[in-house]
Amino acid sequence: MLPDFPELKTELDKFIGAKLRTKIRSRDSVVSQIRAFTQHEGTNQRYKQLGSDGNIVEEGFQLM
Repeated sequence: MLPDFPELKTELDKFIGAKLRTKIRSRDSVVSQIRAFTQHEGTNQRYKQLGSDGNIVEEGFQLM
């Protein structure tokens, strides 16, 4: 059986993923306009609304 190198695999995955995203965004104008954000798991979400009041909204997720 071959040895497993989880730290090296994680580092390579991050590096290759970043390179791939850069290539895709530089070649496709439609894809370059799409923005992404990380959605963490949990039972509630909290975010600050943009605008004059800047309220902080906390709500639960909807079951889909």
